[in-house]
Amino acid sequence: MITPRQCKAARALLGWTQAELAEKTDLTMDTVSRFEQGKSDTRGQAMIKMEAAIRQAGIKLLNPENGEGEGLRFASAKR
Repeated sequence: MITPRQCKAARALLGWTQAELAEKTDLTMDTVSRFEQGKSDTRGQAMIKMEAAIRQAGIKLLNPENGEGEGLRFASAKR
């Protein structure tokens, strides 16, 4: 599951604004902003949409629960 910090970092890596992420996910910019500030539920459909858009853009989210630490990177190219 994506964290607010990962969401913000992924946008920066992709060069996306909050408005661009909102547009790509059919969410409002306020929803994206509130999520990144930790002011909204992190288990809802909005979070799932943001995570899907970021993954589709080629970002791999690292899972802090399995020892990778909280972070992200570009996904490896498929061979």
